[in-house]
This record gives sequence, C-alpha cells and structure tokens, in this order.
Amino acid sequence: MPPTKEDLVKIKSVREKYENEILAYENVLGISTGLNIKNLEPIDELVIQVLVEKR
Repeated sequence: MPPTKEDLVKIKSVREKYENEILAYENVLGISTGLNIKNLEPIDELVIQVLVEKR
C-alpha cells in the first residue's frame, strides 16, 4: 500500500526532530527522505536515508 499523507507528515516530523543531531556527525553528508529500495526497485515503505562519506 502506498504511503499516505499521514505517513508523510509523520516521517517529516521525525526527520526534523533528529536532523541537526545526525548532521553533527563528521562522516554525515546529508539526509534524504523517500521510498525504500529493494532489488533496485522502490517499495511502498518510507525511509530516512543518512548519506555518509564512508561506511
């Protein structure tokens, strides 16, 4: 089932709450919100992705 408007509002709220804390880490380049990807295909699951310089 595709994400609902309520799902989008909730994930936005969580991202805003923790964004500054996450970006404070030296290795973190950015944060992205979107659909999860499985086997190179997007699936109906919202995620907050943390983009890092090196794993």
